Amino acid sequence: MKIHEIRAIEVSEWSHRAVEHMAHMRAASGALRPSQVRDYIRKNLKRFKVGTPINSRIFVDEDARNWLWMSTSPELEIVDAKIDHFDASWIEAYSSVAGGKECLINRFRDDRDNFLKSFPQRQVSVSMSAELPQVNWTPIDGTELAYLRPMRSDELATYLVLVSNEQGRNMADLNPNANANTLVRKVYRDNEEKLSDGVATPGHYLYSIVTNLGVIGGIWAEVDSSSGKIVNCSIDSKFEGRGFRRAAMVNLADILKSQGVRYLTCDLTPPTQSLRKVLTSVGFSVTTRQAYILPDAADRMMLSHVYVHSLHPGML
Repeated sequence: MKIHEIRAIEVSEWSHRAVEHMAHMRAASGALRPSQVRDYIRKNLKRFKVGTPINSRIFVDEDARNWLWMSTSPELEIVDAKIDHFDASWIEAYSSVAGGKECLINRFRDDRDNFLKSFPQRQVSVSMSAELPQVNWTPIDGTELAYLRPMRSDELATYLVLVSNEQGRNMADLNPNANANTLVRKVYRDNEEKLSDGVATPGHYLYSIVTNLGVIGGIWAEVDSSSGKIVNCSIDSKFEGRGFRRAAMVNLADILKSQGVRYLTCDLTPPTQSLRKVLTSVGFSVTTRQAYILPDAADRMMLSHVYVHSLHPGML
């Protein structure tokens, strides 16, 4: 297959095709709501006002129906790809930009691009979402009850330490060369700045998770119009596995629904199976998987391609 770096004359027609593909993948997975599609397309087409976006490398086939769009800044990333048929030329194109470095990639729920799936990669986060009428959970008989109440200012200080420690160490797990303590301190400062007015910060909902034993954790959501995002849900480790996190999620959904919120999202970084299981059980589904293609992925893919094509047809 002959592929080439996109020519100026091809950009206008191809850009509409690519942006519509990006919107379709996100809308089909639930990462983009129907009401957001038009604005998403308009915003991304603006990137092509004066040709290809800055720091972009775009490869297409002869009729520009298959493509690989990469960006080199602020970090190496595959912005979009549509490759219907595997060919070593695409690996070579990828390698010419990646240069043996890790490359960020976002995969969507209904993405059937086997070319990108086949690259060796490490997953770093999973995004999940739900429409609030779908968020529910019926506890089995005998389950201890938990409820939410607005977090007090004195509780926020303790909660922020807990949240920042958890978020910072999760970031360190994904960045082995980073100093965990430094990341924890940075996350704490960022969270303090985000909650500039404490528990009364507009657009933020902070609740303590309470049982008959007292406060056992907290939950934090950020809301913008009809959309909400669960920033954190922490439970004291002594109370894990008893349904309290599920109860907190459902109670929060009920509160936000009464405030006009229709959609709720949550990012899992790293994508722990336990929290993903909790979210799935109350009605969330995966919309996006974020991963890094490994530095030696292109070499490994090329070796695999050469090996398979060197086999006698009767061996396949």
